Amino acid sequence: MQELAPSEALLNQASAPTTPPPHRRAAPSHDHLRCLSTPHFNKISSAPRSDNALTLPVMKALTKRELKDSIFLNVPKLAEILFPDDVLPFPIDKDLLHSLSLYNEQSQQWDYFSSNCKRKRIDSEKCFATFLNQICTSLCKAKAGEGVVPQSPSMCRRLWSANHCTRPIRGPGPKRKPDVILVDAISTLEPRSWGSVLSVGEITSKKFNASLRQTLISKAYLMFREQEDRRFVVNIALCGQSLHIGLFDRAGVCFSEGYDIHSCPQVLLRTVVGLLFASQSAFGFDPTITTSNGARQVTVIETYTIQKTLFRSNSLRGRATICWHAKKDGKDYVIKDTWADTARPQSEKRILDKLRDVEGVPRAKEEKIINLDGKLDSTDCRRTLSGRRPSGPAQKRFRCLENRVHVRLVLEPFAIPIWDFATKRELISVFIDIVRSTFTSFVLTSNVTLPISVHERLINDKQILHRDISLNNVMIYTPEPSETTTLPAAKEEGIRRGMIIDMDYALDENQEIGGEIVPLYTLDTEGLPVMFNGVAGQVTPGHRTVSS
Repeated sequence: MQELAPSEALLNQASAPTTPPPHRRAAPSHDHLRCLSTPHFNKISSAPRSDNALTLPVMKALTKRELKDSIFLNVPKLAEILFPDDVLPFPIDKDLLHSLSLYNEQSQQWDYFSSNCKRKRIDSEKCFATFLNQICTSLCKAKAGEGVVPQSPSMCRRLWSANHCTRPIRGPGPKRKPDVILVDAISTLEPRSWGSVLSVGEITSKKFNASLRQTLISKAYLMFREQEDRRFVVNIALCGQSLHIGLFDRAGVCFSEGYDIHSCPQVLLRTVVGLLFASQSAFGFDPTITTSNGARQVTVIETYTIQKTLFRSNSLRGRATICWHAKKDGKDYVIKDTWADTARPQSEKRILDKLRDVEGVPRAKEEKIINLDGKLDSTDCRRTLSGRRPSGPAQKRFRCLENRVHVRLVLEPFAIPIWDFATKRELISVFIDIVRSTFTSFVLTSNVTLPISVHERLINDKQILHRDISLNNVMIYTPEPSETTTLPAAKEEGIRRGMIIDMDYALDENQEIGGEIVPLYTLDTEGLPVMFNGVAGQVTPGHRTVSS
């Protein structure tokens, strides 16, 4: 058999659905039941996590597959949606434009851009950065004394730089050379990684084509990958004299209509003012994650100190789960930050509350649906303002796009990944806790019984099906000293136990949706994992979840 190159193997692995949808008996065919199927679009996070394997061609192919049917063009009024007047230090109007020395109202042109960038007297990337920074300078002069912007351009917190238009930004993953980048001028003008990049701008004489859109997407992905506190990203592109704005979030990508910067100067002005002077939360950062005395803190209902990042999904679209090891008052917790699909019939917190007395399942200490500035932090908070109606044939897809809400859970007890086991004995004991070694559970076929311990209680006692068992969702935890156990392998004193986490895709058998009881599962031997091969006979490999 011909051996594949690493990049080919990576693509082949990522091309398969990450979690196949479950088989159902006569499930009701309503649109609102789409949430009952486990997601099966391709995700970057399903690919191997090797930075060396994630080459530029591979990353482009994976982002293209992951964002299928979620990229929308010509979304109207995107600049006004992202940067309304109430998040800016001053309104964007004709009076502001009249006060700027850069814009010639008589010729209706930005003089610096027309005389330098358009005529290519200097490198286009450096010209673009200088032009954007000169708008900042002009605004500082026009608003001097009002206290709404820095008194001097040298005091501007954010500046545009073209330093990396010929050399890539350092850091893991594919090497990319953005034309211009927006950086925090106070902390650094030379970003150490994509974690320091606030926004990206691309300039070209060509039309706004698919290749340029893919370039903006790949750079947004690299920003998300390095910035745990990023909720959404805003990048821009200047094609000739046509401005295009890109919004990248956990539900996909929206690109604006093209705006001529000379005939529509207020759109450019609004975008530049928003990126330069709006609060960081207004262009995508999470203000509930802060740094105090060198320690990162995250606020749920209470405030916790982050010790370490335990897990971070590499996907652009989707739940984008991040798990932190956090402490409060000397006690360890896991904080799970995720973007949950609102179409799902029940939240993870609701499932965990029902399983509160089940050993081997985490307990939810508190949950917070993030609100910022009095508004629910969701992907729809920007899309609904545009009516979810982009022009052209994308209307139906835009209306059907998922809405994701920013949710944060505090979980206990603290657990570690299964691959951090101390001894082989501990590893085997964890598997025994999760999958009991005696064949005494319910029968799937006439010849096969499924050995389940934690799952036995979930399904038989609580009527809940997990549906997403994977290596990342089996953990090891240390019980409280007073805690007694019924798990089969954890009866020895001092031994750590097995735990199943991540109930995002779990289904409650008693859940009634749309007036109909949805069948929870069907019995299908092809769903048995390879680990039971030899017991079940012919088992189809590749379907990795017992519970599906």
